[in-house]
Amino acid sequence: MTSEESQEYCKRFNGSFSIVSPKEQLAATRLMRRLQITEPVWVDLQQSSSLGFWGWTTGETLAWNNWKGGQVPQLPLYHHCGALMPEKDDFKWTDMNCMIKQRALCYDGVVTSAKEYM
Repeated sequence: MTSEESQEYCKRFNGSFSIVSPKEQLAATRLMRRLQITEPVWVDLQQSSSLGFWGWTTGETLAWNNWKGGQVPQLPLYHHCGALMPEKDDFKWTDMNCMIKQRALCYDGVVTSAKEYM
């Protein structure tokens, strides 16, 4: 699914996955390891095409940094959707082209039982 398709799909399960705290990142990391995810999955992270800042589509701002390489991605605008990507022993946020088709991580109400869908 594209990023937009994954958001629509995940709405059926209470929404896409936002990682608004290090505690939620830890839960997401455990889930990704348990599911043996080896490729990026869409999460609810987007860059404003007009202002350039990153945030969760729920309206929450990024209160902490888990970006691949430790740096917030800058423009180009065609990479303004966020994914959770395996990196060594961890999972980091990365910017990706929103039209790439990949799996999505959907939220089902409890962060530790989020579901991953194709």
